[in-house]
Amino acid sequence: MLEGGYQLKNLGHLDLDFLDVISEATSFLAACYGSKERDNMTAVHFDIWSQKMGNKKLTAAPQLKSLPPTTEAFTEHVHRAHFQAAVWRAALEADSPAIQHTHGWTTDQTSNTLPPNVTSAPDDVLTMIRRGCRSITPCTTGKCSCSAARLSCSVFCGCHGAENCSNEQTKSSALANEDSDED
Repeated sequence: MLEGGYQLKNLGHLDLDFLDVISEATSFLAACYGSKERDNMTAVHFDIWSQKMGNKKLTAAPQLKSLPPTTEAFTEHVHRAHFQAAVWRAALEADSPAIQHTHGWTTDQTSNTLPPNVTSAPDDVLTMIRRGCRSITPCTTGKCSCSAARLSCSVFCGCHGAENCSNEQTKSSALANEDSDED
């Protein structure tokens, strides 16, 4: 049990609604990360990322492995943990739990295995992560991989896609957003 009383009591109880299991697990993991967000893991992910980016001594964006998973990835993790906990809870019973083994897994008929379901970030985010934008100044040099790749800067860039960004793609994106807000 965590400080604050957060527990994972619902995990492995097949008679409960899975949304209740997700909600409890979200609150538990958010408390582990010290986030006040409890709506979904994507909100927790963004909250923790924002806290890390607010650190004045930070010289680069935080590594993704230091952040909690997004809602989609977290749901797959909870599916697998829920199934495993159900199996463990039924270990001393005569019958195995009545749950499909594919919760959180994909059936691979060719190799007769159950690889885990995986989620992926959008292509532009993956591109940004691979390139690793290192611009300290607001995208005025060739060190800005966003600008070099002709991509709009985002919160992952050294400039955080702020108003003072000099990247032409970011400027045109901001103008397009302003125009759509006026409509």
